Amino acid sequence: MDITEEFRQHFDFKLADGYSEQEIAAKLGDPKTIAEQYGSSPAKGSGGERALTVSLLAVGDLFFGMLCLLLYAFEVVIAATAVTFGALSVCLIGDLGRLEFVTLPQMPYSCAIALGVVSTTLCVLSVVGAIYFSGFLRQLIRSYCRFHKNALSAAAGRGKLPSIPAHPQFSQKKRRALRWTALVFTILFAVSSLVGYGLCAAMAGSAEFWHVWGWFV
Repeated sequence: MDITEEFRQHFDFKLADGYSEQEIAAKLGDPKTIAEQYGSSPAKGSGGERALTVSLLAVGDLFFGMLCLLLYAFEVVIAATAVTFGALSVCLIGDLGRLEFVTLPQMPYSCAIALGVVSTTLCVLSVVGAIYFSGFLRQLIRSYCRFHKNALSAAAGRGKLPSIPAHPQFSQKKRRALRWTALVFTILFAVSSLVGYGLCAAMAGSAEFWHVWGWFV
């Protein structure tokens, strides 16, 4: 039952990543070869070997937990960046600077629209980055948990499941959507940044328009 549950979890992970059951089974290999790893009398490792493995894994778990905390904190930063750029684009395009509780640099509305478009592209790119990084974190944890389980199985003389890659596992459709979204909005960011800078410089009559409008005074 334990072996069956392990392989069921492996299939569930891969199915969630967009693979078909046929693809998963093909990557697992020959069933007879897999079954030979789970003999009725497996060659168990020594007690010292198992104790050493458990000790090393405990140390590894500690450092991996700290790494995960840092990575999740970075994920929060990316999400907060997306929200900030989104709010900024709404304020700029919606001309909310005229409201008392909204503080924005002084500029012509046409320039605000141009910079709002730039902020929108950065918001979308941040969202794409957050999605990709979230997928990386999830897959990294899966990969480490599989490594952890296989290390314990090897120390106990039991068969091991195939390792799980650490890079994000998106379906082909989602991967294409993320790739094209990132490409399109990167181009839009470059174009809108040049247009916005040129428009602001033309409206202010100076390449350093931020000084003319007193943004940092």
